Amino acid sequence: MFRMIVSFCFVSGSGAIALAADARQPIPYYPAPPAYAQPPAQPQAFDWGRCYIGAQAGIKDVQNRTDLSDTAFYKGQYVDKVTTNLLGPVVGGQVGCNKMLDNGFLVGVELEGVLGYKNQQECQTQIDPMSYCFDVYKRHEAFATVRFGYTFNCNCENGGTLVYGRIGAGYTNTDMKMNVNANSYLYVAEANTAPPPDGYGPDKFRPMYAQNYDLAGSKSFISPVLGFGIERALDKNWTIRGDFTSMLSMASRADLTVNKINFLTPNGTLDPAGATLDRDYSTIARNPRLGDRLPIKVREVETKITVGVNRLF
Repeated sequence: MFRMIVSFCFVSGSGAIALAADARQPIPYYPAPPAYAQPPAQPQAFDWGRCYIGAQAGIKDVQNRTDLSDTAFYKGQYVDKVTTNLLGPVVGGQVGCNKMLDNGFLVGVELEGVLGYKNQQECQTQIDPMSYCFDVYKRHEAFATVRFGYTFNCNCENGGTLVYGRIGAGYTNTDMKMNVNANSYLYVAEANTAPPPDGYGPDKFRPMYAQNYDLAGSKSFISPVLGFGIERALDKNWTIRGDFTSMLSMASRADLTVNKINFLTPNGTLDPAGATLDRDYSTIARNPRLGDRLPIKVREVETKITVGVNRLF
């Protein structure tokens, strides 16, 4: 019994001594376990379904055809139409709103206006004799269209592309001026006994006055518009686009009004008395009065190519 107690005390003392020795040793360092990696954020699709305002610049071509009519004072025997091509730069702005549909489709409305002064002059001569110069002026146009498109979103932040077509109506105004040089033919009943070529027999029409007169008028059109384009997002609020638009103006009637007349005598001096001459009822009439109107028909085809930028809200 005594031996067992001594053995127990010896073992217990050895264990205590070992624990005390272990307590003097440094505690090993274990680094914290790594945190779980977070998955990368998915890029957000560009939000096309917003309103916007923007600016544009480009070039515009206008094909203008004007058909002239015969009147009591104007007879275009060989020259009865004028074809004019107006080409020049334009600048403008646009405002609109988009609404996203299912599967990436889009519908929107847009109002647009452009400015760009363009002028072209065409001159013609016929053999009776008569000559004229015709001036066409364009200054501004406006459009209201509905856009239909499809959007593509790339795997990049704020990226997106819109391809669209549009249809609607456009307004344009064309100013026209015309300057005419012609002769007034007066009936001479008595014979002129002077030798040819100055002599005139009885019952003849002969030129008594050279005339120079101006006409002016304008024509406004509301016409169908067709177009298409592509628009690319630059960041979450800005886009850039390229656009092609065409407007067809059908033939429409207008008037050119005489607003200035000069009569020249055979020796080239001005003669205001010519303005009081009776109308010339020969087969070639040449005696206009202030306020007389020349009916015309105007038709146009306009083509516009622009690059623009939009700010979405």
